[in-house]
Amino acid sequence: MEKIACARRNASHRMGMKTSRNIVTMSTTTQEDAGWPQLRRARRAIVVVDVVESVRLMQQHEDDVIDRWRRFVNEVRTEVLPVHGGRLVKSLGDGMLLEFAEARRAVQAGCRMQQLVAPYNEGRAPDAQMQLRIAVHVADVVVDELDVYGAGVNLTARLAGLARPGDIVVSAEVRDELLAGLDVEVEDLGECYLKHIEGPQRAFRVRPVGGDAPVRLSPDSVLPLVAVLPLRSADGVPSVHPACAPLADAVSAALSRQSFLCVVSRLSVQALAGRNIGPRELRVLNADYTVQGSVGVAGSGFALRVSLVEVRSGETLWSGGAEVDADTLFRPHQQWASALAESICSALLQRQLVLAHQAAMPSLPGYALLLQAVGLLHRLSRADSQRAGEALEHLVDRHPRAPEARAWLAKWHFLRVAQNWTTDRSELDFAERHLERALADDEEHGLALAMRGHLYAFKDARLEKAEGLLRQAVALHPNEALAWAFLGNTLTYLGRGEEALDAVRKAQALSPLDPMNYFVELLASCAYSLAGRHREALVAAERSVALNALHLSSMVQLMVAAVEAGDVLLARRTAQRYLAMRPAASVQRFLDHHVAGDSDIARRQGAALLEAGIPR
Repeated sequence: MEKIACARRNASHRMGMKTSRNIVTMSTTTQEDAGWPQLRRARRAIVVVDVVESVRLMQQHEDDVIDRWRRFVNEVRTEVLPVHGGRLVKSLGDGMLLEFAEARRAVQAGCRMQQLVAPYNEGRAPDAQMQLRIAVHVADVVVDELDVYGAGVNLTARLAGLARPGDIVVSAEVRDELLAGLDVEVEDLGECYLKHIEGPQRAFRVRPVGGDAPVRLSPDSVLPLVAVLPLRSADGVPSVHPACAPLADAVSAALSRQSFLCVVSRLSVQALAGRNIGPRELRVLNADYTVQGSVGVAGSGFALRVSLVEVRSGETLWSGGAEVDADTLFRPHQQWASALAESICSALLQRQLVLAHQAAMPSLPGYALLLQAVGLLHRLSRADSQRAGEALEHLVDRHPRAPEARAWLAKWHFLRVAQNWTTDRSELDFAERHLERALADDEEHGLALAMRGHLYAFKDARLEKAEGLLRQAVALHPNEALAWAFLGNTLTYLGRGEEALDAVRKAQALSPLDPMNYFVELLASCAYSLAGRHREALVAAERSVALNALHLSSMVQLMVAAVEAGDVLLARRTAQRYLAMRPAASVQRFLDHHVAGDSDIARRQGAALLEAGIPR
């Protein structure tokens, strides 16, 4: 392709052309070049196609090579370039010079040309075959309707010299616009020295991606994988509005704080910004669900609209939005993002509850079973709890090394005791064994660490041991809301009220609309009681019972908080409801199983329950 580079230099020399990067158009003409097409500077992907050993081929097989080359060029001109938005600048006897608006489309065209040339070699001896080497580079060049000029063209021609027969070599500028594994497979050639090019040039060999099957992040993971796709401007242009990226980041961060979801990293997803995301891109992300939407202007802020889409079916499961004040755009833990995340999670849970009635358990995917079980578990009814347990046990049988399934199954066993559905405390031993297995497979699993710490407090009354494990959990997983909630509970019974409140507030800030928020409100009420803030303790206890009227521990704390706040009538009404649900309840039984043992806290709570009307 030396002749292409020489032709570029000769044309530039004849025209006396200057190639400053600062000019946009070059409309100045002289009498000598009057009538020539107007020049303009533009950023283009330049493609050089070179026939390997063209001189030898022409000498030995001239007629055949000319015939094949002409037919191949015509196929490129009529079949390849229109599809990929390219232009044939010129065709020589042994190569082509092409230009494209986008690097990805230029590389796609190069891959297609390497495929198309194969049939032109059928039935011919190896020494008569026409092999191509292709180079692609992105640069600011000067173009007119007839030609392309500039140093970028020369560099592309030199890069072609690095290619082996059948290769495509690209520059670093092109590599920056490609996604390895999605657009192409990439091999780094390192820094290469090219003839007449100053300094080393980074080059890469690329080839088409082989196969379509993605690799799952973990063969034992049963959590649904959600991808928050790059947001679009309301006018449909991908990622143009400056608020698109930070808004998507906020939604992604809020979803990441949910313990029963996995979220594709923002760096991975943001690499798709500016693209039309289709089935191939979704296969690479490997997501089960996507969150996609648009951003518009609303007053002094932004209007965000998003939808939750199930990838397998393409069905939209939920749509909603939020208005975001521009001044709060970069604040952490934004309420609007938490609300959207909660709505998205609720839609996922509802979807799985519907599937539970439509499909047999063995036919449901692992993440569907897990979400179904979580949704049923949060209802705190005996019947729903039984179905949740069956789903979790089936899931553990199917995925014995999935720590998520075992952690939730441990929680199921724990709730059976806490809700008094069984008096057999060996259920707690089952929970402990599942947590040991989960932590053996993943010693840093956030939910398993949190549940194990809580069991140390609830089952063994080993509060210092519980605190140590829960602090480890929040250090490893600072966004694990349940670990912060359990830590607050443990600190409460250690008599450290203000520290407990700080931990509970952290849990509330991380997941203010969590399906288990009734539990967090319960813990907040306990911490307020310990700190002597009885009115706030009562408000939190009332919120807890309002969120879940079947949670027995919340009803106990409501009685305590009501007595301490001076509302004995409320405490007695609550005691009547509690005894209707747990007729054998007594203050002595409460004290026998109290986490804090024979402590001032336990005695104070026992006295309050006695005043509320619970039998001695």
